[in-house]
Amino acid sequence: MSKEAVRMGKVFSVSGPVVIANEMSGSKMYELVRVGHTQLVGEIIRLEYDKATIQVYEETSGLTYIAPKGSYTIEDVMIKV
Repeated sequence: MSKEAVRMGKVFSVSGPVVIANEMSGSKMYELVRVGHTQLVGEIIRLEYDKATIQVYEETSGLTYIAPKGSYTIEDVMIKV
C-alpha cells in the first residue's frame, strides 16, 4: 500500500460549525476532512485559492489544525483522515 504525501492545513478561524482553513491547496469541493485532535468530521463547502471553508458536523471548540482527505497514519500527522 503506497503512502500519500502528508498534507496539512491550518485553522484560520472558527465560527460555530464553520471553520476557515489556510494552506489547503489540492483539496476539492465536498471533500470530507477530519478536524482537530479529536478528528471531527467536516466537509469542504467553499474553496478560494488555498483557503477552504469547512462545515463541521460536531462541536468545534479547541480546534488548531485541519488535514485534507488522504492516507495518513497517526505517527505522521496530528489528525488522521
